[in-house]
Amino acid sequence: MLLAALGVLILFEVVYPFQYAQVVPAGAAFHCGAGIALGLVIGLVSSILGVAGGELLIPTMMFIFGADIKTAGTASIVISVCVVTSGLWRYWRLGAIEMRLGARRIVSAMSAGSLIGAALGGIAVGFAPVGAIKLAAPSRNLK
Repeated sequence: MLLAALGVLILFEVVYPFQYAQVVPAGAAFHCGAGIALGLVIGLVSSILGVAGGELLIPTMMFIFGADIKTAGTASIVISVCVVTSGLWRYWRLGAIEMRLGARRIVSAMSAGSLIGAALGGIAVGFAPVGAIKLAAPSRNLK
């Protein structure tokens, strides 16, 4: 429900762009504190659900910190590397990563496809209009 609501909010924002409302008071200390607190919650939820967190990171950066969609998407990728690495390490330590041949084949194939897709997406984002990115982003959130 939360992801669907965030998707609708981003679609609404395409039609009626929000003016950045300063939710977090100005100042590095406030932004750092809010970033740590929100990151803690998003990291916890992301690890429990087994996702990278972009579903929550992008709307948080847009609506709480006033970042545009391209900046939020780029920052989300960088943050997600940390989340995924930490989650992967914990899952590995707990022995929760299945290492059978079938699982390895699926992971290898999907990883290769994802790397190619990420590279192409990184090229495309420089040319994509902001409105189109906002329209495409909620479809990912509604999974």
